[in-house]
Amino acid sequence: SFTFQDQLEKKTPKDGTIAEKLLAYNRANRDVAILCNHQRAVSKGHAGQIGKIEDKVRAYKYQRMKQKKMILSLEPKLKKKRPELLEPESDLEDDWIEEHEAQLMEKERERIKAKFEKDNLKRKENKEKPMPAGELKDLLKEVDVRAKELAKERKTGVVPPTRGATVEKCNAQILKLDERIAATRLTLTDKEENKQT
Repeated sequence: SFTFQDQLEKKTPKDGTIAEKLLAYNRANRDVAILCNHQRAVSKGHAGQIGKIEDKVRAYKYQRMKQKKMILSLEPKLKKKRPELLEPESDLEDDWIEEHEAQLMEKERERIKAKFEKDNLKRKENKEKPMPAGELKDLLKEVDVRAKELAKERKTGVVPPTRGATVEKCNAQILKLDERIAATRLTLTDKEENKQT
């Protein structure tokens, strides 16, 4: 429609990211829906969707925090040169971090169990001997060790660098996470603005 096209031209940033252009498109569509009185009630699952998106943003911030701490482990001298590495992430409370890490470890346990079962199923189909249950226990023990390492990292505030990590790689990862956070926030804004149209 003419009205939609007009709104789209007004709201679309010329050199914006895809996420920004999508938000502009949805805003133009929303404005036309309001003008044409096509409004609806907020859906029942809206709060849940918003909560999931907010948790996704927090998870990205958690990853960014870990990368910053890893940089400081690689080069402690950067504490003075780059004070932003020491700044805490907003809305990452200790309770949330602990819960998030527990969820990550539980997902890892589930992934390992599923892979173990799938591999054993393939072995049965190929008439091979299945892997012993002790092997699964060993793999799950590795997850328990990792959970203890995460608890230690939480207490000390020091994240040991992973194998092959460099300051440059960590900086690149932080930039990627910044982009993901920005894109996810735009999605959040769009969902919030679009709840009644």
